[in-house]
Amino acid sequence: ASPRVPASTAKLLTATAALDTMDPQTTLPTTVVAGAAANEIVLVGGGDMMLAAGAGDPSAVVGHAGMADLAAQVAKDLQLRGTTSVRLRVDDTLFSGPRVAPGWTAGEVNVGYVAPVAPLAVNIAKVRDGEYVPRVSDPALSAATIFAKRLAEAGITVVGSPTRGAAPEGARVLGRVESAPLADIVRYTLTTSDNTIAEVLGRLVAV
Repeated sequence: ASPRVPASTAKLLTATAALDTMDPQTTLPTTVVAGAAANEIVLVGGGDMMLAAGAGDPSAVVGHAGMADLAAQVAKDLQLRGTTSVRLRVDDTLFSGPRVAPGWTAGEVNVGYVAPVAPLAVNIAKVRDGEYVPRVSDPALSAATIFAKRLAEAGITVVGSPTRGAAPEGARVLGRVESAPLADIVRYTLTTSDNTIAEVLGRLVAV
């Protein structure tokens, strides 16, 4: 037998670091808070790139938390306050540094081996279901666009397109959903050898 370089060895080290640094029962929040301006809300990424476009599935890891559930919470809060129209910003400042590593080629992203890293995304930024499918170029802004659609379905009009903007310090929380526990995310990452979520785990350890 010829010696071979083992694949994805770094994932084992990343998973170990994640479980050593954080509680295995840690969950990753995706929240919506009141913005600095009137009738402005901010979607805040907490590290979950596995959000469902619709309702969440408590039995799943990918899609555990859902945009429809978050939108329902936010719509209820806004409607109780008499607000039916808002501007939407997305805060993806949890992770710093480039979203795409210098060694990644556009082809690797297009084929779907890895997605640009962000603190929130729907379905690991895939454009459709499947293992190796193209990824969206801006996962956070794409997630915000999907969230705007869920808000519209819940009776809240989003004026214009979502834009980036940091959430104000101590802002009022309008809604919050949580990912699967970290232990389940790590298990998924290793059993599927998911490059993108491994990158997320590394960023979370850094944070």
